[in-house]
Amino acid sequence: METIILRKTVITRPDPMQTSRDAYKNIKESGLLTERERQVYGAISTLGGATNLEISKHLGLPINCVTGRTRDLVDKRHRVMCIGEKYCPETGKMHTVWGVV
Repeated sequence: METIILRKTVITRPDPMQTSRDAYKNIKESGLLTERERQVYGAISTLGGATNLEISKHLGLPINCVTGRTRDLVDKRHRVMCIGEKYCPETGKMHTVWGVV
C-alpha cells in the first residue's frame, strides 16, 4: 500500500469588495475617466451640449447608463456643467443641457 501525503496549500484571495474600492480610489485620484465616462464626455463634446436623453440616443445606450455618468462628470470630475435647459417634445418636460467645461 502506498501512502500519499498531501500538503495543504493556503491560497489567499483578495476581498473582491476591497479590490473594487481600491480600483475606484485609483481612478478617482488619478483623474482618469472610466470608459463610460469617456463615452458620455465625448458625446457631450461632439453634440456641443446635450441633454441626457440626447446623449443616450447618440450613444445608443439606455438612459440609466448615461445619467449616473453625467452626474459623476459634474460632481466628481468637474468636467461637465449645466449650460441651460430646453424643452423636450418627447417627454413634455424641461431637460438640463450639459456642456463641457
